[in-house]
Amino acid sequence: MKSSAFGDMNDNHVGMDINGLESENASSAGYYEGDGTFKDIYLVNRKQIQAWIEYDSSRKQLDVTLHSINVPKPKIPLLSLTKDLSPYLLESMYVGFTSSTGSALSSHYTLGWTFKLNGKTSNIDLSRLPKLVTLGVV
Repeated sequence: MKSSAFGDMNDNHVGMDINGLESENASSAGYYEGDGTFKDIYLVNRKQIQAWIEYDSSRKQLDVTLHSINVPKPKIPLLSLTKDLSPYLLESMYVGFTSSTGSALSSHYTLGWTFKLNGKTSNIDLSRLPKLVTLGVV
């Protein structure tokens, strides 16, 4: 759902929110092919999506990359942000995902995710993820 109160760009976007609800960087959901062509991913399409979140503290670079499931990570991230996150990366903290659908009834499941500090995230072993049970989905 698009929320003008938080400066959302549209109702199908990914944003980097750090210690607040307003995105420091945002993009329409999608991925970049090797030649730089942008391809949309619709977040409400009932298909699984994988995300890679990587932070390089030496460059102070946060990258977020999306793609559909069972596809290798694209070389070009969807979003990049240059910011020193050391004030936020504490021994005890919360990291996660949020979503909104407005008044629509919906469920969102994070079956697995990776975060890597100072390096490239490894691929998730998809065979080890729990199976999603869908009731009443056509």
